[in-house]
Amino acid sequence: MKVRIQNNWSLILQYKSKVGVLLNGWFGFHFLKQEDAKKIMSSPWVHGHGFLSLQKWSVGFDPINEVPI
Repeated sequence: MKVRIQNNWSLILQYKSKVGVLLNGWFGFHFLKQEDAKKIMSSPWVHGHGFLSLQKWSVGFDPINEVPI
């Protein structure tokens, strides 16, 4: 999944994003430019047979106890 996302996003991002694998099926994405994050967050993304749900990082996020929205 990590490589597929990076390949898809590389076509529209000014700079390459960093992807980190977190716990419990979560991924973390780091964008070097705010404009790149806005581009990604403003579009729906399909992964496999479902959607990739994206949300902005928040203080206190705990990948063990969080449930995807």
